Parts: sequence; C-alpha cells; structure tokens
Amino acid sequence: MLVPDVFVVCESDDPKLSDEGYIDGAPDLVIEVLSPSTRKKDMFIKLEKYRNAGVREY
Repeated sequence: MLVPDVFVVCESDDPKLSDEGYIDGAPDLVIEVLSPSTRKKDMFIKLEKYRNAGVREY
C-alpha cells in the first residue's frame, strides 16, 4: 500500500467517498514530493503502481 504526500478526489456523478469517509477507487490526482533519497522510487516504482491502480494524474 502506498501513501501519497497529497491526493485529490474530485466530485463526479459517480462519488468515490463513502459515508464512512473511505475512498472507493483511486484518487484523481496524486502528488509526491521528491527528495534525493526517494526520487528513483517515486519516479518509477510508485508511478507504475499508481498508474496500475487507475490514478489519472501523478
């Protein structure tokens, strides 16, 4: 499981937020703050995982 630095879920006709406060599906936008020690992981490994999960923008 990945935890992004920032994520955005947009309102739509098909809501992703449950009544309990959980997200059902992938966020629309994920932002990772790059640092020298995690740059490679963020740019390649996390990118691929978020893409496979259905994140539209990274």
